[in-house]
Formats: sequence, C-alpha cells, structure tokens
Amino acid sequence: MSIVAAVLAGVVALSTRSVSPAAMVALWAAAVPVFGAVLVLLSALRPRISQFPTPGSWLHAVYHGPAALLEAASSAAAQTIAADVALIGGVAVRKYQRISRAVGLLFVGICVLAVALVLAVLT
Repeated sequence: MSIVAAVLAGVVALSTRSVSPAAMVALWAAAVPVFGAVLVLLSALRPRISQFPTPGSWLHAVYHGPAALLEAASSAAAQTIAADVALIGGVAVRKYQRISRAVGLLFVGICVLAVALVLAVLT
C-alpha cells in the first residue's frame, strides 16, 4: 500500500505543475490502474467467512469450542467439515488471484507513471 501511496503522491505532485498535455494524459492514465489495484486489493482483504457458521463445522467449533465438533461426531458432520474446507480453500484461491491481479495492475500503473515522468522531463 505504501507503493500505491507513493505513486498517487507522484500523480498529485506532477498534476499541480505545468507539464505538456501528453505527460498529463500519461499521468492520469497511470492513476487508473493504480486506483484499480487499490480496489482489487480491498476486495481481496474483505472478510468472506460467515458470522453464522453451520453447526458441526470447524468454524462453528471456533465460536463454540471443540466440544461442538465432538457432539456432532457423525458422518453428516464429517461431510459438513469437508464441504467447509473446500469452501474456505476456494475463498483462499480467489483471494490470491485478486492479489495477483492487483499487483499486475500496480506494475502497469508504475510503468505508465514512468512514461509520464519521462514525458514531463523531455517536453
């Protein structure tokens, strides 16, 4: 997040100076993927675990202690736990995909910002 703040600080600092129109366009074009990266990172950080877990699941045991799992020791509870583990695994995979997408957007934004800086210096 500090990289994002540094990039946005560069965008704001250069936008207050008189630079060529090409540099200004590149500068604001750099802000778009950086802002997108922030939004994607925020969606990856948003909690996705239910506050009201299914009884017999491992998450229910977190809130109600291990005795909740022992009381529900049946094949239905085992299936519930297996389904919850698969669900949480899917959540983790989607979070890592979002983080990867955000890093890619951030790289694009930094590259476009570098072009904007070169244009600002040369023109």
